[in-house]
Amino acid sequence: MMKAQFMSLWDGLDTDCHCQVIIMGATNRPQDLDSAILRRMPTRFHINQPSQRQREEILKLILENESVDSSVDLVDVSKETDGFSGSDLREMCRDAALLCVRDFVHAQNDSVSEDFIRPIHQNDMQKAVGKMKKSKTAGGHGVLQHAALD
Repeated sequence: MMKAQFMSLWDGLDTDCHCQVIIMGATNRPQDLDSAILRRMPTRFHINQPSQRQREEILKLILENESVDSSVDLVDVSKETDGFSGSDLREMCRDAALLCVRDFVHAQNDSVSEDFIRPIHQNDMQKAVGKMKKSKTAGGHGVLQHAALD
């Protein structure tokens, strides 16, 4: 339904020859794009996966407002994440942060009086990298794979 709406609106764009409209789209799943949409997008640009240095910078941006232990080595994490996209890195960091939340919830159940969520440790990042690698290799051909945090 959304595709039909998009296509019908698109067909009316070239009625005014003095009007200039630029339509830009992005996807990390180009194999799933409809051929009718591809015909209307005359130019395509392939953006490569980020390099190790770019992954390090992306990790810094993602984690800048998070509580991260000073022992976390983002250079090491960026080396372990070869082949990860920016979206993969964001998901990985989210998983690492959720490990901290999970520990907090379990501590509350054990009647420990800590009232703060601990910072993200290197071990959390390594677990999240492992989960993401497992998910990426299990998914194979565009299949989404959900793996448990534990």
